[in-house]
Amino acid sequence: MNAPVVAFIGPSLPLAEARAAFPDIAFRPPVRFGDVARALQECFGTIVIVDGVFEQVPAIWHKEILLALARGVRVIGAASMGALRAAELDGFGMEGIGWVYEQYRDGLEQDDEVALVHGDADSGYVNLSMPLVQLRYAAHAATPGDPAAALLERLADALQPVFYRERTAVRIEALAYALADDPAQAHSALAHLNAPRSQVKRLDALAALAAAARPAPAPAPAAPLEHTAFLQRLQKASLAPEDTQDPRALLAHALAACAGDAARQPSPAARGLLRAWQKNKQLLSKAAVGAWLMRRQLDEPTLFSFIDACDQLAQSPARAGPDQQHRAGQFLKFL
Repeated sequence: MNAPVVAFIGPSLPLAEARAAFPDIAFRPPVRFGDVARALQECFGTIVIVDGVFEQVPAIWHKEILLALARGVRVIGAASMGALRAAELDGFGMEGIGWVYEQYRDGLEQDDEVALVHGDADSGYVNLSMPLVQLRYAAHAATPGDPAAALLERLADALQPVFYRERTAVRIEALAYALADDPAQAHSALAHLNAPRSQVKRLDALAALAAAARPAPAPAPAAPLEHTAFLQRLQKASLAPEDTQDPRALLAHALAACAGDAARQPSPAARGLLRAWQKNKQLLSKAAVGAWLMRRQLDEPTLFSFIDACDQLAQSPARAGPDQQHRAGQFLKFL
């Protein structure tokens, strides 16, 4: 390895597997806005982006990747958020690796095809839904003429209009049997889908890490970068200590206050998260938020139990009990 490498991974590849295979790489949680700028301050020579966040906190900004490239830092993207950004920025020098990147490079447009619901770091980013790219890759990798491949393609097409959080294993299995010509075809398709050889995001992540461990190719001349006021503000913010408080706990506090508990006033940071969440969900009034909570049977006592669970995980993940981990995971699924 010819330069210090940092990689942002989460649900695409188990951390233990990544560390065992690449002990010289520094691993970080899924990338978010500002993380690449912070990595530049730490003088990493190669940055690998695999997983990233995009709802509760701002997604990784294209401009900070361009800043890294302008400084001669090698940036590799694959599998998930990394594949999206690489397809958007490969013309500026970002390297794309793997099958998922190639699909976006060659015309795939729906960014939700790599999205999935997952647990937090303490759960090992356990997958709670399935990305559509896995179905498409399983169909692609099946033996030509195999009836399972045709069913997997029909499954992917049927699930495309479904919200990514609802593409769960239970729903996919039920739909497979509903669309199959016979139960044997559904059984075969599901076996293909769940086999290790179909875990395309894991395979692409491993390929990206392997590429980062090899000597870097000669860099192309960096594209000119305009140093806007927004970029300068980002660079300044990257020098400040990072706020490590769990954003889900902050959002739980804000939701509880919005539900009517005056004793629990949200902090400015929590209010900002709440506004962003409301905008994303198109819940632009207190009444709309209240109706959303009621539809999910999230009364105040339940919200407070989520707050306590998220707070405990934020303060002492190792000491959080299974019940607290479960309640925090349930809250994440609601969001």
